[in-house]
Amino acid sequence: MSQTLASGNRSLALTTSLNRSGLASQVDVQNAETVVAQVQSDIENYTTVIAQDRNALDLLVGAPVTDASLPSSLADLRAGIGIVPAGLSSAVLLQRPDVVQAEHQLIAANANIGAARAAFFPTITLTSALGFASTALSSLFTGGALSWSVAPAASVPIFGGATKGNLQYARAQRVYYVAEYEKAIQSAFRDVADALARRGTIPYIFGHDSTPTE
Repeated sequence: MSQTLASGNRSLALTTSLNRSGLASQVDVQNAETVVAQVQSDIENYTTVIAQDRNALDLLVGAPVTDASLPSSLADLRAGIGIVPAGLSSAVLLQRPDVVQAEHQLIAANANIGAARAAFFPTITLTSALGFASTALSSLFTGGALSWSVAPAASVPIFGGATKGNLQYARAQRVYYVAEYEKAIQSAFRDVADALARRGTIPYIFGHDSTPTE
């Protein structure tokens, strides 16, 4: 980006000089200024994104991550990217901390986890034979939105108990925990889909001939 900015500034200086000599219009100068301003905006945006990513990485690791621990280029990532096994079951997502937390919240609200999973959690194969996103996973998302039904049938006995269940606060609390559970599951599937989509682009970034389809 710094090279692009330097090139833009050189172009702006040249266009400004030509304008003073009557060889370029003011519109040309304004267009060159727009290009420079856009590059400066992109640099500021990417700088913010990098800082946010570093903060997220520090939070995930639980300690500051030094520059020496980070790859210097995309090529350095090749050795650290494992091959996702084919036919990976979505059941592995039930081990995610956010999903486990959401289930414990439901348990605290006297919920039937088996019924909740049946209502909300699609049991599918996450990966294809090549280790990329399976057709089943891709079909969950349409136009960026989850396409599977997230509303359990009225007959699904998720909650039990009569005394506390009759209190308005308890009912509202249960609705909240169900929504949190639904959100955790949807986030889990979305994260996997995003990660496998990124994994599918890596062979092309490194110049490998690979097709990210089943």
